[in-house]
Amino acid sequence: MYLFIDTNKKEQIRLILKDEASNFRIDKEYLIDNKKSEDILTYISDFLSKNNIIYKNIDGVIVVNGPGINLNFKVGIVITNTIGYLLNIPIVGISEEEFKNYEEFIEIGLDKIKKEKEYRPVKPIYKYKNW
Repeated sequence: MYLFIDTNKKEQIRLILKDEASNFRIDKEYLIDNKKSEDILTYISDFLSKNNIIYKNIDGVIVVNGPGINLNFKVGIVITNTIGYLLNIPIVGISEEEFKNYEEFIEIGLDKIKKEKEYRPVKPIYKYKNW
């Protein structure tokens, strides 16, 4: 089971669960104020729990790693890296410039994550160089 996280937009986050074996897919979009970034982890936990998924059943996390600048984006990257580190699972970042829609995001993410064998932190790509 793979978790996809997109916090790159200023006022929304998108979470997707994908299991290749059963072709199971669920996605959910949440509206979130940039000042409520602390709620992102709650959204992720609620999303997983409503779909009867526990963290240890996640095989990898794919995240949109930029280019971004807003607080939700930064918090999303930190949460993704924390999940990967604590569960010792691979995570990969995909730039928003690499895909046109969420179908491509999933396809590219699955291709990339299969090449990863261990946890390595994802680095954010900022819109501005001095960030």
